[in-house]
Amino acid sequence: MVARAAVRAAEELGGGPDPVPSPPVHEETMSLAQIRRDAARLLPGSRVRVLAFWRYLLTYRAA
Repeated sequence: MVARAAVRAAEELGGGPDPVPSPPVHEETMSLAQIRRDAARLLPGSRVRVLAFWRYLLTYRAA
């Protein structure tokens, strides 16, 4: 209880609790179609799979 009172007092003096951190986000520079096209051109036989949260997985196995 004493620790919570100390945290609350510190929050009030500092302007409140820290805001919830958000993950870093970067504007896309290439569309998925462009990535697939360039991967097929540069790495014949490569595969591009779409993952969760707008991520992708590029796999390539050298022959």
